[in-house]
Amino acid sequence: MQSMQSYFRTLATALPHITDCTLMQTRQYKAVVVNGNVTKAIRLLNTHMKEEKLVDKWRATQVYIKPSHQRVIQQKETKKKLNRQNFKTMMYWVMQAKSRGF
Repeated sequence: MQSMQSYFRTLATALPHITDCTLMQTRQYKAVVVNGNVTKAIRLLNTHMKEEKLVDKWRATQVYIKPSHQRVIQQKETKKKLNRQNFKTMMYWVMQAKSRGF
């Protein structure tokens, strides 16, 4: 239990320093603990952080990344995004064909 509390404290201290460079605003997320269920609140907070990519932005400011490596990372992310979109369209096509009886 002590490790979760220290993890939560580090997240709470890291959040105010993270800003979105394009919007220049900070967002504060509150995780409500219901019936002492701290793990569910931490999971909810982590999902918000993943959606906003806050950890990636925070890590990017911590160390220097060479521009060539940034391009490689960006190419991998766009490839992953395109693969996800292609998979969704393929699954849509398969489900439509299956509903027609093929």
